[in-house]
Amino acid sequence: MNRLVKVLFVLSAVVLWVSTARAGVIGEFTDDAKTVGLYHLNQTSGTTVLDDASSGRTAKNATLVGNDLPTWTAGQFGNGIHENMAASTGGSLQVVGGITNGTWHVTEMSVKWDYTSTGIPGEGGFAGYLFADWSMEFARVFVDDTNPLNYRGKIVFGFQSYGDPQWQQIVTPYEFSLQADVWTRLAFVTDWRYDAPIPYDYAAIYVNGQLAAEKIMIATEGHTRFPDSGGVLNIGNVNGFSWGGSIDEVRLTNGRRDPSEFGVIPEPATMGLLLIGGLAALRKRS
Repeated sequence: MNRLVKVLFVLSAVVLWVSTARAGVIGEFTDDAKTVGLYHLNQTSGTTVLDDASSGRTAKNATLVGNDLPTWTAGQFGNGIHENMAASTGGSLQVVGGITNGTWHVTEMSVKWDYTSTGIPGEGGFAGYLFADWSMEFARVFVDDTNPLNYRGKIVFGFQSYGDPQWQQIVTPYEFSLQADVWTRLAFVTDWRYDAPIPYDYAAIYVNGQLAAEKIMIATEGHTRFPDSGGVLNIGNVNGFSWGGSIDEVRLTNGRRDPSEFGVIPEPATMGLLLIGGLAALRKRS
């Protein structure tokens, strides 16, 4: 094998090592010009949840509210909060005022589901809400028992539409649904574009950076306004239904984000493997 091939072989091994490391690593979010709320949840006590706001914007602190307050616990990075699954009581992380307006809204969070039975008794597998702002969107969890040896939590994302019907829903398939006791990075994307040549409503769910579900609806003729936030976003408990799990790293965005920002990056590792395989074949020939 000549010197050039040797050098390329070593470089490809380095690429593979770095790529594999990156593929499994996601960190804390950073505050930027598109962020309207960023909650690292690294506190250990209290009911006021600090907004990062390190970009210089006005901080929008959140509050832990409810009859059964979320508890501070270990998060994916530092600390987080934990919600007990409940059908009648529960608390939430509540953000009030100016959550979003206009087009392109993204709600992101890391979650760890800790309930793997059949859901809340009498609720048909319903395991509670992840979040809701009833003027815009909600996400709730149902037990997916497709594999009886490995129950998962399928996510139903509902978004406000001016098509027919008014509320649209998308659902994660089994392979993208929540696994118990595994931290998962979620991104919920909505876009309401009534100034486009063909007005539309759009929503998507990303799971660890991969597109899990999406839907586009042509808007009903005559609708020209965006479904702006009603001003209250509850995370972890809605209408007394707590989903049962831990939450960390909540970021609210106004504006479009590239999907590469939503989680892990699986492709470089695959590319590295292909590169090494190709060089190995080249070595055999030389």
